[in-house]
Amino acid sequence: MPSYHAHVLVLKKTKLGETDVICTLLSADGSQLRAVAKGARKPTSKMCGLTEPFCVLDALLYTGRNLDVIRDATLTHANAALRSDYDKLQPACVVLDFLAQSTEVGEYVPRLFDLTLATLDVMASAPPDRCPQLMVAFLLKAMAMLGYSPQYDICAKHRWLGQLFVSTMAQVADFDIPQRTRDVLPRYVTQFVRRHMPARIRTLDAYS
Repeated sequence: MPSYHAHVLVLKKTKLGETDVICTLLSADGSQLRAVAKGARKPTSKMCGLTEPFCVLDALLYTGRNLDVIRDATLTHANAALRSDYDKLQPACVVLDFLAQSTEVGEYVPRLFDLTLATLDVMASAPPDRCPQLMVAFLLKAMAMLGYSPQYDICAKHRWLGQLFVSTMAQVADFDIPQRTRDVLPRYVTQFVRRHMPARIRTLDAYS
């Protein structure tokens, strides 16, 4: 079987049989990959800790008939800080859920991977109360990359949406947005995403 290397982010995993998992991955070119990690549910397997969501891997994969197979992988970033803090985990899960539902195999979105890693990296070090605004900024930017322009009438009404859209993630983390505005921004962006995305982003239900 042909093999190839890929730099990937684990978006989610699904049980397959007794010991395997199917990993949904975001690759560096912004396309989605789905691959089997054989034996990843065995406690003694090297792949056991590498198939968790938020892990960034340098992976060696074999091309399979239906699904590719992860032959080997090296962890480059675990994003452990996101999994250990619920207030960060909730908005971070929106990022992964959105990517799992919006990306496609073979459809390239070149800047999406870098945006995602930057978002998760800033979320990991930002105060928990800033993570929802980082999530909002990510969704606005990612939707634009996928071809859905932000609704400028809403951005004009809520100037912070426009500011989040044009700013870097590091800048977004520093914005001291008033609490009342901070509470409503996710709701507006949730409505925007739901209007255009065919699949339901379940983790956004918390921000409806």
